[in-house]
Amino acid sequence: MSYQQMSNKCNREVAIYPYSLLKFLVGVKTSSNKRPVADLLVSRTDFISEVYSVLEGHDFARLCYLGPFFEYSTAPADNGSLSVYMPFFDCSQLPEDEQKPMLYNVYQNDLTLVRRHLHQILHQLLANTSSRNRTLDFITRVLSVNIKRRQMNPDHSKLSSDGFMLNFFDVMLSLVEKVTFDKVNTYYMFHPKCRIDFSSETRLKLDLEQTKAFTEMIDTNFEIKFPTECFFLTVQAQHLSISAAIGQLKYLKRNLHEIELGLTELKVQLRRLFALQVREKAMIEAKLERANIFRTRLIRSIMCLEAALYDPVFLHRALEFCSRQLTFLINIINPNFINDGLLPPVAPDLFGVMPEFFLENSLDFIVFLLKNNPVILLESRLDLPEQLLVFICSTHYFNNKFLAAK
Repeated sequence: MSYQQMSNKCNREVAIYPYSLLKFLVGVKTSSNKRPVADLLVSRTDFISEVYSVLEGHDFARLCYLGPFFEYSTAPADNGSLSVYMPFFDCSQLPEDEQKPMLYNVYQNDLTLVRRHLHQILHQLLANTSSRNRTLDFITRVLSVNIKRRQMNPDHSKLSSDGFMLNFFDVMLSLVEKVTFDKVNTYYMFHPKCRIDFSSETRLKLDLEQTKAFTEMIDTNFEIKFPTECFFLTVQAQHLSISAAIGQLKYLKRNLHEIELGLTELKVQLRRLFALQVREKAMIEAKLERANIFRTRLIRSIMCLEAALYDPVFLHRALEFCSRQLTFLINIINPNFINDGLLPPVAPDLFGVMPEFFLENSLDFIVFLLKNNPVILLESRLDLPEQLLVFICSTHYFNNKFLAAK
């Protein structure tokens, strides 16, 4: 499949055909209940492309078979010039908050349909026993080649795009939807066959030596099952997709603010010039023109990322998973909390050894919604107030003072 551009309005109606066709093909069963096309697909060398360049995440998304399917979005890969975002919206000002749903809705409907098809494709590959491990290897590879997305200011030109990763996270949300905590082994991250390397992660309470000592005490003689892997892979997907996309959106908005300050200053300088200062005037006008072009590109890139990120259906599902993450952590503190509401004076070591981002990502996402889309929180019927109260009243359970301040 070649790359399609969602910005191409003429092709948007037919762009869904490859998804429908692939979904149908991987779902074809024989009389022996096998899926031959699913087996054939995962056996391809490009199903999990080997990439050895510094552009590992970027190149993997472009070269793996499913890459173009996941890349179809309003926030595709860009070469750094932001020019790829120009065709999506025809405007030079950020719209008011009330206008955004109307402007973004046309793309969000397409995104919802694409994400649904992507989930059904991966579900078929995972449901087929002979292609399940290879599909899990693909999911693991997507996460490993994009591990640098968790950095404060990652180089996005070397990584998979925000559109790719948000689509990927949405698929993981669908896969984990029916997973219940009684089927999730909390000791999975200590197993030698754990698909995610948590060794370098900052822990909620324990330091490096304490973590090492605790890990040595864990009995890892247990069978790893799909629900456990699916849950932890989804947590990691959230860490590398929506959290990184929110960070990128903040970065773009800061850049826009700086550009607008620069434009204001250039206009002031232009007004101060005398009529005879032709050369200086021409130089400032050229700077103004370049700055205005870059400002327009920034505005459209912000709108494109918001269109992919602000989809209400997606945000509701992401918030629900955040609530489940908080429940997962509370269950570690007290498995019977839902019945007795009691919290121990000191949290168990199992809680203290959990990666800090397990809690931080959920809190950051809730703060993001409070500032940008509080309606999503108001409409939710989750136990968020009680869950948040647990951590507000128990900040001694974790070390990070900034985490406590959120």
